[in-house]
Amino acid sequence: MKILDLKKRYDDKIIFDGLNLDIEEEKITVILGQSGCGKTTLLNIICGFINDYTGEIKFESDIVDGMPYIFQEDALIPWKTVYKNIDYVLKNKIKEKDKREFIIEKYLKMVKLSSSKDSYPNSLSGGMKRRVGIARAFAFPSKYLLMDEPFEFLDVKTKYDIIYDFKEMQSVDKKTVILITHDIELAVALGDNITILGSNPTDVVKEIRNSKENNFIKEEIEKIFL
Repeated sequence: MKILDLKKRYDDKIIFDGLNLDIEEEKITVILGQSGCGKTTLLNIICGFINDYTGEIKFESDIVDGMPYIFQEDALIPWKTVYKNIDYVLKNKIKEKDKREFIIEKYLKMVKLSSSKDSYPNSLSGGMKRRVGIARAFAFPSKYLLMDEPFEFLDVKTKYDIIYDFKEMQSVDKKTVILITHDIELAVALGDNITILGSNPTDVVKEIRNSKENNFIKEEIEKIFL
């Protein structure tokens, strides 16, 4: 995916003034920036929620059916079970009921929620709701996945348990993931690539390729970001 010469403003405030960004396919790109720097605006432009901008977004894969978007807060339908929450986003894309059932069961197993498929959202913990959201996003037939501070309201243990499962799913499905956050530790734990944004107007400060061999990535980011 390529973002080319992106320009966006809200009244007199310039958000982007010629932003250029390459997103590596089949990898997790974490976009790291302070609150208010335009991270969410960028995601909303990529997914088509915002159309009043100039510039170009080029996708390597077809996005005609849309792309899944995991928000800060869960977006589960309260009157539908876990199973039916996932089926709801699939039924217009995959007509065969047996095929949908196979896909739903597969991803519920991957997030360790097979036994909760008939439960309603109000009976789930915050971590379980987040797992349902992740299963639903991976089940959706798209090569892309957008995530806006998806682990913001989870305790540390739950967050890193889910991150572990998320990375396992990503290693199989290899979606092109764009995740925005202001959390340096999350960026280092999850990102294959980390893009640090500045503001006024928003631009790329540095792009870092994450590596297990580099033990100083967090310190490098902190020098720039804090």
